[in-house]
Amino acid sequence: MTIMSKNNIAFLRRRRNLTQIRLSEMIDLPVSTLNRIESGETAGFEKHRLKLAVALACAPEELDAEHLDLPTFPVTGTVKFKTYVKDVDASEPFGVDV
Repeated sequence: MTIMSKNNIAFLRRRRNLTQIRLSEMIDLPVSTLNRIESGETAGFEKHRLKLAVALACAPEELDAEHLDLPTFPVTGTVKFKTYVKDVDASEPFGVDV
């Protein structure tokens, strides 16, 4: 087992609203292998890099980039998060990933 540094695959997959099952179907890869790749526990990452990048609509180097330049836009009003609701004053908007 080869341990790889942290990657962005799970983040990019969730951002596109994909499950591991759906992504694995898209790239013809067993779910268990995708799970290991996301966890950084496989040396097979490199041979699947291009297929993952295409399915996740990103550049191949973004899959394991240290910093992603993600677009954000200011948000005001009531924002519903997974675990709470927050009222955001127009004078103090905050950025949200799109």
